[in-house]
Amino acid sequence: MRACWLRPGLLARELAWRWGYGVPALLLTAYECWRIYQQARPALLAAGLRKFSFTHVNQSAFILAGMMQVLQPAVSAVAMWLLPLLGAGWALAFGFGRMAVLHRYAPELPRKPWHLVAMQALRLGALAVTLTLWWRSIQWAAFSTSHGGQAPDLTAYFGWVLLFLLAFCALWTVWSWVFYAAPLLLLLEGRSFAASLVQSLRPRPWSARLAQANLGISLIRLMLALLSIALSGLPVPLGLAGLGLYLWWTMVTVLYLVASAFLGMVRQGIFLQLWKSAPAA
Repeated sequence: MRACWLRPGLLARELAWRWGYGVPALLLTAYECWRIYQQARPALLAAGLRKFSFTHVNQSAFILAGMMQVLQPAVSAVAMWLLPLLGAGWALAFGFGRMAVLHRYAPELPRKPWHLVAMQALRLGALAVTLTLWWRSIQWAAFSTSHGGQAPDLTAYFGWVLLFLLAFCALWTVWSWVFYAAPLLLLLEGRSFAASLVQSLRPRPWSARLAQANLGISLIRLMLALLSIALSGLPVPLGLAGLGLYLWWTMVTVLYLVASAFLGMVRQGIFLQLWKSAPAA
């Protein structure tokens, strides 16, 4: 962490490639969402948009179902081209951006940005498969706990949802570790694409220390997220509203993103330092 803290240029590079992709992607997504809303606004109002309320759960559930039927064709049509575009853009930004940061941190690393692009594309594919399986599981839970025209068994439904959530979170934890470690091993050990994926599952002498560091960073990120939520609600009792409130939310969000990016760099640095401490492992 000290090395990353003493070299602010690393954080600047990390933020440059992340936000260089994230800001245009966010603007494009926001534009498409606004365009869909404007086109579907009359149908949404007819479906009861203005009557939607969290205090009337049953009525709001039917309203929400009607609005989803209205939005589904347009959202599906946009998602067919927007999601692949965003995925390809993220893979390219990650490959070249992360390579620039790593090479700045450790100049001896070989430049293989396209290998990182391919790794990130594979990671996105694994994420898509995981989310698809999770969504199918949630649909199965909804159908299995429904009883014709009778009221659904909400206790069983939410029990299944919680179970599937924990199961797929555990699955993604394993998968994400493979796609996190494999690019670094590819650069550090000069392995092939497939070999680096296999070697990422191999225990190393420093694996326990790395797991401890990852756990600590994850806990810090969780605390930062909770702190950001608390800070976001701080101006409300003080009467801050309008533009000032939005500026406060923007500042809190930016600070959280900067801190999260810094912790991501620290995680990369810890991996590199542990590997260098036992290169023959």
